[in-house]
Amino acid sequence: MSAVFWADAVLSIADIPYALQEYPQATCAVIDVIRATTTISVLEERGAETIQIASSIEEALEIWQTHQEYFLVGEKQGICPEGFQFGNSPAEIAHTDFTNKHVVIATTNGTKAITACFMHHAGVVTAACLRNAAAAAQCILANFPAPGLVVCAGRGMLPAADDTFTAGIILAELQRLANLADITITFGEAAQLAISYAENCHNDTLQFLRNTMAGKAVHRVQLDDDLNYCAQRNTRAELPIILLDETGRLLAPRSHVYTAHQLDGDT
Repeated sequence: MSAVFWADAVLSIADIPYALQEYPQATCAVIDVIRATTTISVLEERGAETIQIASSIEEALEIWQTHQEYFLVGEKQGICPEGFQFGNSPAEIAHTDFTNKHVVIATTNGTKAITACFMHHAGVVTAACLRNAAAAAQCILANFPAPGLVVCAGRGMLPAADDTFTAGIILAELQRLANLADITITFGEAAQLAISYAENCHNDTLQFLRNTMAGKAVHRVQLDDDLNYCAQRNTRAELPIILLDETGRLLAPRSHVYTAHQLDGDT
C-alpha cells in the first residue's frame, strides 16, 4: 500500500487563510511568476547572501533606515519606487553581481503572498517560478508527509492566468515524482483546475505570458525583456527557502537554498 499525499493549489492571496486552515503546516511554493518570485530566483543566481521579504514599500524603507548597506528591490504600479536601487526586474538584476550583498524586496503581490503564508502558519515556504518549477515540486515531495500547497499570488485578490499556469506546471511535476516514489497523491479541486489549465495552454510559454494581464502590464512599462526570464523553465536547480529570523523578519538566506537534482532545462 503506497502512502497518501495531500496537495492543492491556492489561486489568490484571498484564499491563503482558508487553505492553511485546511492544510495546516503545509509546504508552500509561492508563485508570482511575473515577476517577484522570478526576480528572487535571479537574485539568488546572482549571488545575493540574503533576500529579505518586505510586505510593503514602507516596510522595505523602514528596514533600509537601519541597514543602509542593503539594496532595495521592488515595484509600485510596475515601476521602481523612489529611493529603490532596482526595480522588480529579473532582466535588470541579471546584469548585476550581488555576491555577498543583502537585498530587501517589496512588490505589489508576491511578497504579500509570502508574508501571508507565514501569518497563517505555513510549514516550509519557498519562492517558486517556472525557472525552478521542478525544484519546487521536489522540495514539496521532500517534506512529505506534510501536505503541499502551490500558492499563487494572483493580481489583487483575484486569480491570475500566469500564476495559475505556473501552479499547474509544478503540480504536474509533483504528480510525476509521486508516481516514481510510489506515493498516492490526492489533489484538491483548485490543483486539478490548475493542472488542466496548464495542459490546455499553448506550448509557447513566452507568448502565453505576453498575452496575460501581467504580461501586458510589463509591456506597458517597457520591460518586455523581463518576460524572457519569467518564461524560462527548469533552468535553476536552486530554490530559495524563506525563513523567519530572530527579529521577526522574513528572508531567504543563501545558506538555506534547496538544491534539486537531475533537472532538464526546458524553455
